[in-house]
Formats: sequence, C-alpha cells, structure tokens
Amino acid sequence: MRWSTRSAASVATSGAGGGRVGGGAGGDTGSGGGAAGSTATGPSGRLGHPSRRRGRGVSASAARGSAVRSAASTKEGGAAAKPPRGRSARWDTSPGVLSAPGRSRPTSMTGGGLTAALSEQLQQYARLEQTPLTLRNLYEFALSRVPGQELLSAQWLHGELPVRLARRVLELDALPYRLCKMPSVIKVKEMYAQSFLDLVSEARPCEEADVPRLNDVIRMVRTRHDNVVRLIAQGILELKAECGVSADDQLVTAFLDSFYSSRIGIRVLISHQLAMMAPKPGFAGIINTTCQPAVVAADAAEAVRQIAYHNLGEAPDINILGNTELSLPYLDGHMFLIMFELLKNSVRATVESHMDSPVLPAVNVIIADGAEEVTIKLSDEGGGMRRSDVDRVFNYFFTTASVPAETLFQMEDEYASKGTQRPEVLAGFGYGLPLSRAYARFFGGELTLTSMDGWGTDTYLHLSKLGTKEEVLPD
Repeated sequence: MRWSTRSAASVATSGAGGGRVGGGAGGDTGSGGGAAGSTATGPSGRLGHPSRRRGRGVSASAARGSAVRSAASTKEGGAAAKPPRGRSARWDTSPGVLSAPGRSRPTSMTGGGLTAALSEQLQQYARLEQTPLTLRNLYEFALSRVPGQELLSAQWLHGELPVRLARRVLELDALPYRLCKMPSVIKVKEMYAQSFLDLVSEARPCEEADVPRLNDVIRMVRTRHDNVVRLIAQGILELKAECGVSADDQLVTAFLDSFYSSRIGIRVLISHQLAMMAPKPGFAGIINTTCQPAVVAADAAEAVRQIAYHNLGEAPDINILGNTELSLPYLDGHMFLIMFELLKNSVRATVESHMDSPVLPAVNVIIADGAEEVTIKLSDEGGGMRRSDVDRVFNYFFTTASVPAETLFQMEDEYASKGTQRPEVLAGFGYGLPLSRAYARFFGGELTLTSMDGWGTDTYLHLSKLGTKEEVLPD
C-alpha cells in the first residue's frame, strides 16, 4: 500500500489537521526493551530438553531478508507540514516575526527548582497551543520537495518544540506525592529545562544557511534525552522506597502515560527533521514508504531468539503467516519495538511453560490487511495468565520475572562502572507492554491482549493504515 501524495503546493499550504527504534528501558532509543543490538549468538545458560532441536529458524521465508534500516529510523523522528495558520505569531514564517514570546535567557535551575524568570517564560510557552500532526502530514511534507522545505520545517520546529518542552517541565515540577523531589526526576526536569533554554535562545532560522545550526541544537537535545525513560523509572522506584507509592497509583500511571507519549512526539519531530536533511532511498524522513510488517516481525523474531538462547538455552519456532507481502508507509522503528517486546513475552512464556516437553509449540504471528488498519496477531501457547493479572499487564513495573526492576537497574550501574553493557534479558523492568501500547496509540493504533489461563495468550496490534490519525498529545 502506498499513500498518494498531493501536489507540493497543496502540502505546503495545508494545516496540521487531518525508525527503527533502539532498545533500552523504554523504546524510542532509550525507551523500550533492548533489542536488535543484542550480541548473544547462541545457546548458553540453562539447557532445554535434550531431544529438542536447537537450530530452529523463523518460518515464512518470504518474510526473511533485511528491511532497509536507517540510522534515522533507529531514533524516531518526525518533521512537520507547513506551519498551521491562524494560531499565534510564532507560526508566522515571515522573517520579521519573532518565534518566541520572550527572547531573554533566564537562568535555569536553583537546587532542583525553577527560577522565577524561567518559570514565567515556561508558563508563557505552555499557554501556547500544541499542534498535533498525522503520519500522513509527515509523509507528504517529506516527499513534497517544496521550495524552501528545510527552512519551513526548521521554522515550524523552532516554534513547536519549546511549547512541548515547556509543558513537560511544568508537569515535572508539579508531580504529586513528592515525586517531583526525587533525584532522578529532578535530573529529567533539568534536562528538559536546559533543552527549552537551548531552543528559545537560538535565533529563529530566517534563511537556508541557518537550518544546520538549529539541526545541531535539536540533535543535541535528542541525545541529551536518551536516558530519560530509565531516569523516570528510577524516580518511581525512589518514590516507592521513600513512601510506598508505586506506578500502580492512578495519578502516577496517568503521568507516565502522558509523559512518555509526549516524549515519543518530541523525538519523532526531531528525528524526522534530521532524516529529511539526509534523505535515504525508500524513506520519507524516518517513515519507511514500503514498511513490511512481515519483514519487521522476522527481524524482531531473530533478535528475540538470540536473547532466548542466551538466557534460556532454547527458543520456539516463530511462524509468520497471513499477508506476508503487505507493505505500507509506517515508522518501522516503532513497529519493531512493539513486535520485539511482544515476541519476548511469548517466547519466554512458551519456553518456561514447556520445560519438560520434548517439543516447544511455535509462536504464530498473523498479519491481516483491513480496510482502515493493519492488524498483527501474536498467538502463543505459553500457559496464559490469570484473569486477575490481565488487567495489570499494562501497568508500569508489572512483571512476572523473578528479577525485580531494582536489581536490573543495579546491574546496569555495575556494568556501566566497568565500561560494559548489561547482557540483554527477556523480562524484568515491566515497561515493555505499557510503552509498546504508547507507541501503538501514538498515531491512532491500539494494543490489546486476551489470555486463556492454562493455555496461552493472544495479543493484537492494530495500526492505522490511512495515516490520518493525529498524534496523541497530552495537555
């Protein structure tokens, strides 16, 4: 499937209506669940049943092969269509209009708190309206090649990113239960405040020659925020240790959903802008114009099987069935992250629930092409889960792993102090499913799960194929 692109003039005058992600504790390049970068290459650890075959490969050879993987798609991204009209002066692209409510640069933080000047400027920006985009907006603008495209996009980002950052800083500064006082959360607030200041102190691009300078700034912002998901998770654990409040609390859960959704959007915008500056065949910015779910699933399956062999000594077959030839414009990085997390859960459950069986039942990935959406079903015979647990699987930190998140974080710190990386694990943080759902929902999709206790679990990933759903932006 390929979306038809409008004329360059049409894209340039429209409003906003209408990559491959690296792993880590949360997805987009530091936010999800580790992954394709695993160095595990074969069986080790606990060995499986001696009569089982070791060399099982992913089925559906049509799904094999490497998809085009760009550096851009490994770090989410997204640029914007032409600045929406009629919002505020910051959207005016004429050289004489300032993009910022204020140009002075206040001092940043004092002891973890916001200075009065910075707080006032943050509030000015936070009162401005965010502009949600659709996947089709990003796709059409990247392919339009309108005159001055790079400048238009840079000017739009220069106005949009500070608004989104300002709202998150104020949100972090007003969190309940003393969460805003946790050391790790203060670090994140300082990161976001510094990124806000870097952007508002940068002159608004007025000509093409100014664009590379802004790109350097937003690239630095993206890198600075790489570890944000882990820091926020640590902040929740610090709060739990101090007063017993955890991610099960509704206010905390609402904050995490809101914050991570906003983070996805910011990184999409930044990475799309940077990818448009270095276009690659087959991509519109960071959007893979012919993203094949079967190929992404095969890549995720290979990565998960390597980790399973490293941790469990064996892995089940992963069959990729259904419409394996389907392609559509999509962020293959987002799709990979979700598929990777879901397959990790299914593979681990299958191995652990069939320890004494001579044969491991396969995990099936079934791809269906609907009128409005693509649905990917993952079906396993991993024993299922209790109905009381099904309602909790999308809670942050909920996990059935024996190693708690606190221990995994300690392991990461110990490995980091030695200059090495902690070996990839199949479970433990409890962030995989809630973050995967956030990525699925970001452009109008959904992630649901049904389980039959004593048999297995079916997970359904729904992705909007029309590209017309606006990104989910928190207030």
